[in-house]
Amino acid sequence: MKKAIKLLLACLFIVSAANVSAQKFARIDYERVIATMPEMDSVDLKYQKAAQDYQDLLENIQVELNNKRYDYEKNSATMSAAVKQLKEKEMQDLNTRLQEFYQSAQQELAKVEAELMEPLVARAKEAITKLCKANGYVVVFQNEQVVYLDEEAVKDVTEEIRTTLGCVDRPTQTEQAGL
Repeated sequence: MKKAIKLLLACLFIVSAANVSAQKFARIDYERVIATMPEMDSVDLKYQKAAQDYQDLLENIQVELNNKRYDYEKNSATMSAAVKQLKEKEMQDLNTRLQEFYQSAQQELAKVEAELMEPLVARAKEAITKLCKANGYVVVFQNEQVVYLDEEAVKDVTEEIRTTLGCVDRPTQTEQAGL
């Protein structure tokens, strides 16, 4: 009886070990996939437009503040104490408004980026899921989060996903600058 139980346990161990080794794992350079998706050009343009709009508004407020500061410094010798105090308060308020707008603009740009990226991320996840189900992968790791990787046991699916999504390589900033 003990031999039968030991034999049964040994068989179960071998079967479970075979199941674990039969599982397929993959890895992906997710950031590269997203960065090279065809829609990324449109996302970049829309984001840059929004960023430029905020930058223009910030510059307008800064110019207004600089003009008030210049006027104050130029005419402060001839101003009464009450006018000086009023001008100083105006500059303080404008400076506070500038800082608050800068913080608000950063938050809004983060929201714009998230909204623009959402469809790309969803499309990439859908393609990854479809590929993994079709090829029997049970786990996909992102390259930048892997501490150890047995190249023979884990397949890199980055290029398959990039092909599926129609991704294209873009020149780096150095290449664009002609350096």
